[in-house]
Amino acid sequence: MKVKNLSLIIFLAGLIVGCVESATDATGSSTSAPAIKIFSPKTNDSIRVGVTSINYSASEGTGGSGLSYFELYLNNIFYKKYTMTGTTIPTISLEFNSTYAHKTFSYYIKVYSNSGKSTKSDVQSNIYILKAIPKAPSNLLIGPNYSYINLLWTDSSSNATGYEVWRNGTLYKTLPDSNATSFTDKNISSAVDYTYKVRAYNEDGKSAFSKEISTNIISGGQWNLQAESWGPNIVHLTWVDFAVGESGFEIQRSVNSGSFVSISPLAGPNATSFDDNTVDANITYSYQIRYFTPTAKSDFSNTVTITTSWNINPPSITGSATDTVGLYITWKDNSNYQAIGTIIERSSNNISPRNYIQVGSVSYGSGKWYLSNDSIPPTEKVIGNTYYYRVRQIIDLTKNIYTAPSNEFSIQWK
Repeated sequence: MKVKNLSLIIFLAGLIVGCVESATDATGSSTSAPAIKIFSPKTNDSIRVGVTSINYSASEGTGGSGLSYFELYLNNIFYKKYTMTGTTIPTISLEFNSTYAHKTFSYYIKVYSNSGKSTKSDVQSNIYILKAIPKAPSNLLIGPNYSYINLLWTDSSSNATGYEVWRNGTLYKTLPDSNATSFTDKNISSAVDYTYKVRAYNEDGKSAFSKEISTNIISGGQWNLQAESWGPNIVHLTWVDFAVGESGFEIQRSVNSGSFVSISPLAGPNATSFDDNTVDANITYSYQIRYFTPTAKSDFSNTVTITTSWNINPPSITGSATDTVGLYITWKDNSNYQAIGTIIERSSNNISPRNYIQVGSVSYGSGKWYLSNDSIPPTEKVIGNTYYYRVRQIIDLTKNIYTAPSNEFSIQWK
């Protein structure tokens, strides 16, 4: 009797197993669950703010009639459904804005087949969200001024925390200013060519570089004679004074490719600049100079050619004020929006006539500029001394066209 009961139990168990093995879908075919595998991003990886595509594979189980749709879950919460179109699995993406930067998350994908079966992928966890890389600066421009090199660029990024200036292939200067658009290089030699490029950075990465630009587009050799049009009636000349014991410098000018003629007055000994204020608007002038002693004259410098601008009004300094940051000057752009930047110049009170040198530059027209950015060495910032400031504006760096200087504004150092 006990043997018969045992045989009955074994018989019934066989029936149950047979039923499981012969499960079918609605079409009457045997099927297995679909498969899904995630390749990236995986646990402990990092992604950036923005859109990141998930690299995965999925396939229908044996005997199935195809895949139907997918579900994306973030932190165990349903996020989005993706439906199959044809036989190609859909692109599934992770998308985070900047508010999620420096946070972690987990995710998984669930795949469903036409036969009604589903499979959940492995959970990918502890994935870190980095900030987006800043966009590269654009429109890098270079221009000489006295013994300096001016760089200007367009800030193309909204999430930069600073900028790197690279010179001759190596990092030269870090500017921890999210709005930096200019840099003045004072550590240069007239006998050396320099190349520059700029890139933005934040705590999570660095942008691509701007285009590279070189001082070899600034000709001049040993003399490095340069010409700038300051409005319609001034040509400003600068050069390197490499002579020793000279009596002065002779300046020669050619008008519209005519013969060179000496102009007056002569530039004195040790001079490195000269303003020719006997020019007219929209005329092409060429210049060359040479130094002289009581008994001899040197060879001429390189020749520079400049076309004066039409009548572009100079900017005007409108005043000064102090806020929580410090003392600043303000000015108005009178160039009818032609200015692409502003140069700030300063002269001390003990110099007559004034000897203005550049102490700053910005990439906007009307605005304000804090005196704390003035490059006066700290030992020269004497409380009670009066310093004179003026501004002039950049119209076209590639053609060396600037406005004439603004009015002069005096400020007593506090």
